[in-house]
Amino acid sequence: MAAALSGNIICKYDNKRKFLTLDEKVAQREGIPMNMNNVPESLIKGGFIKKEHEEHYRLFFEHIRAGYDLQTVAFQYRFPSGWRWISAKAALVYDKDKKPVSAIISFRDNTQEIILREKAEKDTLTELYNRDAFANRIKERIESKNAPKLAAMFLLDLDDFKGINDTYGHAYGDVVIQKIGKGLSSLFVEEDAILARLGGDEFLVFLPHPQDLAEISKCAEKIVAAVPGMVGPKIKVSTSIGIALFPQDGKDFISLYHHVDKALYKVKDAGKNNYGFYK
Repeated sequence: MAAALSGNIICKYDNKRKFLTLDEKVAQREGIPMNMNNVPESLIKGGFIKKEHEEHYRLFFEHIRAGYDLQTVAFQYRFPSGWRWISAKAALVYDKDKKPVSAIISFRDNTQEIILREKAEKDTLTELYNRDAFANRIKERIESKNAPKLAAMFLLDLDDFKGINDTYGHAYGDVVIQKIGKGLSSLFVEEDAILARLGGDEFLVFLPHPQDLAEISKCAEKIVAAVPGMVGPKIKVSTSIGIALFPQDGKDFISLYHHVDKALYKVKDAGKNNYGFYK
């Protein structure tokens, strides 16, 4: 009992059997089964749900079976054509004893909307977050009930970058910025860090879960050591880094940024190519 309606896919979910039924034409069009058993576990175990979305996708169906009406969830689903962003909303169906027995679920493809939103959040040169998107991500982390006990914001500034632009031209300067952005992304590929290009030759890094100050210092040392090799032997480039800590140096983005900027310029005044904490 399902049909395509205004771009949505309307499906029926049997609470007791954990059975999801799609319209046959929709299933054929999308290349997915018409009937799915043991949902959501079968889809999770089958690798159809993105790893990072498994928990709230599972919770969506738990809430349906528990009788919480009008539940919503957003997740990525693997279709034969590739991954797509899907939003789902459920309305419960009750029996005569007012117990939830099934749900009508509306699935909607939000992929293009999310792609456009993500593009708006990214710096066009490096594809890192822009300042506003970075600030929003930080706010989500440090102003929530699950705020970390310790976090660190880094502000990176490439030393004497004006000389690179003056000598090689702004087009090559842009290439250098791109390489630094890519290099920073590679350094943090296995870490839960948030990266952004602030503009010009400045970058931001946020470490949401460092164990202690020693780990923060080690990370800063790693960046300082790695930056010269990100561009290649033709260009000499180094970086200075200011560091501010959450919550002691600030409990919101503006405060942290204000203090990390001060820390950076102390490093610059002391000779560059190094890092320093706000004091």
